[in-house]
Amino acid sequence: MDRELLQLLIDSKMLIARQARRSRMANSGERVRRIEAELAAYRAQLEPRALEL
Repeated sequence: MDRELLQLLIDSKMLIARQARRSRMANSGERVRRIEAELAAYRAQLEPRALEL
């Protein structure tokens, strides 16, 4: 994936995570953990070494 697409994905997931944290849904805690795991994976791909592979 290119850098701009990854940044858009990260921005989108961050917004979703903020909304889930504010949500009163019973499963929001699990949803936030899943989204944060996805964010970590996307951010790892933005690391300079990951882009070289």
